[in-house]
Amino acid sequence: MPFGLANAPYFFSKVMSQVLENCESFAVPCLDDIAIYSQNWEDHLKHIEKVLKRVGDANLTIKPSKCKFVQSHTKYLGHIVGRGVRTPAEASIKAALDFPTPTRKTLIRAFPGLAGYYAHYVKDFSTDASDIGIRIVISQSDSKGEENPILSIDDNPFACNCSIKWLQKLAKAKKRILGTSWDQITCNDPEIPTSVALLINVTIPNCELPKVHIKHKKVIMNESQSADLFCSATGDPPLSLFWNTTALASIHTVEDLEIQGTIDYDNESPDMFHNFSFNSTKKIKVLKIFAAKRDDNVNLYCIAENDVGQEIAQVPLEIHSIPKIIEIEGSKNGHCCINYLVTGFPKPDRKWYFNNLLLRNPMILDLENSKTMENSYLTDGCLQCEITAQMEEGLFTLVASNVYGTVNQSIDAKFSKAYENPEHPGSFGGVEALFKATNGAYRRQEIKNWLSKKESYTLHKAIRKKFKKNKVLVNQMNQQFQADLVDMRSLSEFNDGYNYLLTCICILSKYAWAIPLKGKASKTIISAFKMIFSERTPLKLQTDRGKEFVNKLFQNYLKRMKIKFFVTNNNTKASVVERFNRTLKTKMWKYFTEKNTKRYIDVIDKLIFSYNNTWHRSIRMTPASVSFENQGQAWKNLYADQKIKLMKPKFKVGDTVRISKEKLLFEKGYEQNWTIEIFTVDRVLLRNPVVYKIKDLNGEEIEGTFYEQELQKVIDSGFYPVEKILKTRTRKGQLEYFVKFRGYPEKFNTWLPTPITIDGGWEVGLVDLIYPHTWYNIRSNNNLFGFDLGDGKSIARRIPSGCYETIPDILNGMYLESFKNKIEMTYHPVIKRVRIKTKGGAKVILHKGISELLGFEPGELGGNVESPFIADPSAAFPVIYVYCDLVESQIVGDVQAPLLKIVKVEGKDGEVVNAHFVRPHYVPVLRQHFQTIEMSLRLHSGELVPFERGRVIVVLHFRMRQLV
Repeated sequence: MPFGLANAPYFFSKVMSQVLENCESFAVPCLDDIAIYSQNWEDHLKHIEKVLKRVGDANLTIKPSKCKFVQSHTKYLGHIVGRGVRTPAEASIKAALDFPTPTRKTLIRAFPGLAGYYAHYVKDFSTDASDIGIRIVISQSDSKGEENPILSIDDNPFACNCSIKWLQKLAKAKKRILGTSWDQITCNDPEIPTSVALLINVTIPNCELPKVHIKHKKVIMNESQSADLFCSATGDPPLSLFWNTTALASIHTVEDLEIQGTIDYDNESPDMFHNFSFNSTKKIKVLKIFAAKRDDNVNLYCIAENDVGQEIAQVPLEIHSIPKIIEIEGSKNGHCCINYLVTGFPKPDRKWYFNNLLLRNPMILDLENSKTMENSYLTDGCLQCEITAQMEEGLFTLVASNVYGTVNQSIDAKFSKAYENPEHPGSFGGVEALFKATNGAYRRQEIKNWLSKKESYTLHKAIRKKFKKNKVLVNQMNQQFQADLVDMRSLSEFNDGYNYLLTCICILSKYAWAIPLKGKASKTIISAFKMIFSERTPLKLQTDRGKEFVNKLFQNYLKRMKIKFFVTNNNTKASVVERFNRTLKTKMWKYFTEKNTKRYIDVIDKLIFSYNNTWHRSIRMTPASVSFENQGQAWKNLYADQKIKLMKPKFKVGDTVRISKEKLLFEKGYEQNWTIEIFTVDRVLLRNPVVYKIKDLNGEEIEGTFYEQELQKVIDSGFYPVEKILKTRTRKGQLEYFVKFRGYPEKFNTWLPTPITIDGGWEVGLVDLIYPHTWYNIRSNNNLFGFDLGDGKSIARRIPSGCYETIPDILNGMYLESFKNKIEMTYHPVIKRVRIKTKGGAKVILHKGISELLGFEPGELGGNVESPFIADPSAAFPVIYVYCDLVESQIVGDVQAPLLKIVKVEGKDGEVVNAHFVRPHYVPVLRQHFQTIEMSLRLHSGELVPFERGRVIVVLHFRMRQLV
């Protein structure tokens, strides 16, 4: 542990992370607490033994009196954890549960922070917490100009409305977060008015409506109070009555609302009031509906009264005429907005939005006959599909089929036109220049991703030289010295032939030495260090890679002195001694100016004495005054008082990057600033700030660590330009070239076959895909299910992996003898649905994967249930995504990938399928020179197609790009 830091949180956490490195799968440290968890007793003994050994090897002490062993549940960091369950400790949530109803602004702001402990336990916590911050009404400031924090409600209708909304959202959020009763916030609160009228007019455009009869219907309202009361109605044309209860729910909960009578709406006398009574289990006793005609529009209203007869809300009702035929069109801004209203839906005018979808032609739906009159095609800029509608029981679903790539102009072509044209305003600019030049048609992140593939941008991007770097940490004085050899040959003639200064400094005390030298031979360097080590001897010595330090003679001397030697691998070498060199040179040159001389040899010892006896800003004392008695204070001054802010890593393992070049003082900034060679991030070291270890494309680790300012993320296009051909040879009648790649070291030199070169604009299409149908549709990731025979014991089982051609085959694989008279699973081949019947409280538990094949949602099934979706044994493998590194990347879902074709899966298990395309879909070729083509076949999830055996054959067709 660092000196004097036995209880420092940051350093202790860092030590514990190092001690338990590679134990993350079973041990979790938090400062001085370690939680060890295992699946079984044998593993648990091994895990405990391993952790205890690690702790002992690190010379740390464990107090047995504070340990708990063999616990099924335990309290850890304010949580009760164990057996896969985590719940909040009761003592930790008492303050939140006892939180009073807020009456002051400060209390409103305090509640989200207090309840933040529940963020991991409450779904959509952030949404509910943000609701508490709704705009509220604050009374005017008093005469002293200070704000009165007490909430006040005046006669302003807007103030009343805001108060009700605030009360509603606070109650909703607090109920969801704390699970407390709604009765805690009622109309009896003195800060809330007892009568509110929400004056909202929703008119009916057609006042000549026929007589309507509303059927009896029981409605169960959910706790969120955002549901709508829906009553089906009869008439010609068919009508629906919708009652929006959001405003009403802001005052009271409405549950088990049941219509006790009927209402006859007579168009001939719309001014008459028609009472419509309800029963409720809560404090609302009477609900009435009335109709009124105003300015040739008919309005339906609902009046709610509380238990003392006061009117507390007036809510408008809406009547909508259901159309028989819907025409769906694409909007001008590129969004397809589908408006529908079908009997059975709980909300009118629902809209479906498909971002960036363009309808090629209007889509016509016949709702009365439940069919699609005319299909439509839509595209999201890179994929195109045919859209049809399937209707069942008043609901319709849009189905996409025949998905294929579009031939529209690619994003690469559009950016290239702006970036590569010297006359274009955005030519050879950065992200912001291209964003403005394209009038904001593309997101900045898209532009940034595209520029990361352009060498002309990534190689000339500006670099940062000044940024925060890691500190050199030591525990005590004389633990580590840094040394450097300063070149002073330009002043040699003025200083008796002395050409160098050997400078050395103690990291903690900042005590320094400077020894003039005429040369840098090994014996000269050793003699200088003997003078330094006669005063103090360090445990470690750090220098750069100069030959004067790494030679064998000097290294043997350090071994005899038992001094550990190491070098720095970064461009910024021994940073502490280099900073001292700058201070020393500043003093020297000021002396030169003052005395009008260039001779330092006579005063160098005096300058060093002055430095060692001058108050040092970092240790807050003079270097000469630091001793073993007060080194603890120097350590605290140097390290302890600084705030440690952990930074989030900018790069992740696997990212491809370039390294910034170390420029000379007068080197031109417009020349290449970054290496042509591309590297890969190998490790992320969570220091302050974060640093990275990288490796080259051959997998060899690069020495040293790199800050994020020294790395630039790029996209490896796979194109490596050849600098020159070194020699040629002929192998098996084919000419090969031994080449050197531009910007890469000689170890990357290799033999290449004669490359394929295509000039001009080319495009490629998939003609044939021949593949073996040898994968399993039931595998280890989708074969898990469970069951409960009514005794409360849930048992998990796995179906044997394999290819199941039919749904009955899958059901037979699931069937167990213990299911008899308890669980029955059948398949109806006509409607393609699975029916599950259970008796005696039994139930079936379907996990994600197997549920998709059987047409169910994941979860527990009991009673008599039928799958809501079609059961399909091929649901896990409906299509194959064919990717090719020759083509431009395009948007696939929420990522960019070089997609060539989407192929529908056909054939049966064991067959060799030949998917032949008479009219291939062509995609622009990205590279004009290539020796190999990399292709991958993947599933919708992104994983590779799990072929069990066989070979895949791909036939590609290249052609000159067709101009339309």
